[in-house]
Amino acid sequence: MLTPVLLALATVLAGPSAATAAPSHGQERNLPPDPSLQEAGTEPDSSAIHDRSREAQRRFERLRVRHLPVSLESGSSPCDEVIGRMCYWHGDNHTEPDPEDVAITVAREELLDTLAHTARLLPGDGWIAGQRVHYLVEAGRAHEALAVARACTAREPGWCEALRGFALHRLERFEDAERAYRVALEAMDAREAEEWLTLDLLLEGMDESGLAGLDPEARERASRRLWALADPYYLVRGNDRWTEHMSRHTGGRIQRRARNPHGLPWTSGLDELAIRYGHETSWSRYVPTSGSSMRPRVTGRHPPHSERYMPPDGVLTGRFSLPAGTVWGDPLERPRSAYAPSYAPELGTMHTVLARFRRGDSLLVVAPFRFEPRDTAEAASNPGSPGEGNEQRRDVQAGLFLVPWAETVGEIRPPVHRMLAEHGTLSLMAPLGSYVYSVEALDRRAGQGARLRGDLVLGPHPDDIPDLSDFLVIEAPDRAPESVDDVMHHALPSLALGGLQELAVAWEAYGLGTGEARIAYRLAIEPLDRSFFRRLGEFLRLRRREAPLNVEWSEASPGRPGAHFRSVDLDFRNLAPGIYELRLELRVDDWAPVIRRRRVQIVG
Repeated sequence: MLTPVLLALATVLAGPSAATAAPSHGQERNLPPDPSLQEAGTEPDSSAIHDRSREAQRRFERLRVRHLPVSLESGSSPCDEVIGRMCYWHGDNHTEPDPEDVAITVAREELLDTLAHTARLLPGDGWIAGQRVHYLVEAGRAHEALAVARACTAREPGWCEALRGFALHRLERFEDAERAYRVALEAMDAREAEEWLTLDLLLEGMDESGLAGLDPEARERASRRLWALADPYYLVRGNDRWTEHMSRHTGGRIQRRARNPHGLPWTSGLDELAIRYGHETSWSRYVPTSGSSMRPRVTGRHPPHSERYMPPDGVLTGRFSLPAGTVWGDPLERPRSAYAPSYAPELGTMHTVLARFRRGDSLLVVAPFRFEPRDTAEAASNPGSPGEGNEQRRDVQAGLFLVPWAETVGEIRPPVHRMLAEHGTLSLMAPLGSYVYSVEALDRRAGQGARLRGDLVLGPHPDDIPDLSDFLVIEAPDRAPESVDDVMHHALPSLALGGLQELAVAWEAYGLGTGEARIAYRLAIEPLDRSFFRRLGEFLRLRRREAPLNVEWSEASPGRPGAHFRSVDLDFRNLAPGIYELRLELRVDDWAPVIRRRRVQIVG
């Protein structure tokens, strides 16, 4: 339960949040450049110039608060989390901010004029350079912010490089931002660099305790693995989740000796909130009614559409594996940290069914996929966005990636398939091993993307021991297919099947031998979601249990080693809606049976 003292202080959040701000009085605006700060033929008073810059920044933030939209939310509800003096709530993650008041826009331009003037007088002032970069980025002028950062001559080690990384990240030049931040980290004080690199604020229980017990070298490897897995989209060059983390630290340093809309010291929990959820992008204010005991509060909101892109707790230290189809975090979960990629802040839905096929000491991965935008109808109603009646403008970039589990992504990128559709099939050849796979699609024009990640393992297998590939469910072909290449582009990306579909199952078998081996296959479909009363009746023998649908056959040995392709047509038209297990079994002589399973859903 929150104490009255905390309620009287400040509140901030990722969805709705609120924080106190001291009321301001009177009309204030930034002063025009004062030529008296540097008389002709005299040295400038650096202290006075710096103080003038700081006062201009304070005036702007006080004016900002006065012109924020008024909120009816009092911020009196219990906090989801108390961080420093801040009260944080996980609220509506998809609320777009209100348009900025024109008075704030005008005042920001005046502030930037003042900062540009004082920067000419004090070109080596790192605080002024940081404020210029910050407010130019906030104004949507990141190209100008980059020019300011490139002209920076601040004496603080690594600061100008950090400002360049900050501007480059906002310009979505993530590879350049990575390089700038690495230079900054090498140049800055070792203690500060360690603070920027630490994972303490991002990790949860298992990973936090597991990382603490590792030696420095193992900790470094684990850190690289975490950032490789946290990269939102391998389709995008550079790791923007890492450069976002560095940018959050850069923004925190910019804010540390500046006024913020909450009127609170930056050490009051605002820094931790920024590292975990990003810097606030919009605010509103609550003004209590006359006679109310509530105090005025400012509500800060973090970037909308933020999601958990860090891997699940336990993955970093190997205590938790990634089931196939894993999405980082449940939508109902309260994430430890969150991020919204600027190029695709909205998450759509990805459907895929991966299948693995042996190719000697390599692995062929086939991934039919279907990308569903978050709200196709809404996208269609926006001019210039893809949707119904505008399909010709949709530009979906899709890719399948395999990340070696024990390594980082590195510089080797698997092939990226580019297609102008929302569905298709991706395939990739890689050495046998243990991977994290990622099936991704981006529609940058619509600002939407989707991905599925999970574990994928395939090790070496003796050539003379029977084995099966995964099987693909495909649209029934017009002619008998002879290889995986013939069917992969007909494979279904989802195992939610219509009951009237005519389909087929395709797979490969290995190690069938070259002699007189007896080879038998069995393909069965059995319901899994029988009701309690149905199962009770079957147990009491009051109702006959339905036998699974079976297809069984035997065939002669192929007489040669290697992969042997097979496909069988299936008729789903007589199956009632429900959940079924599709089971493929291979028996060769006296070897133990090899079994592959998939769960399918028959929909009405």
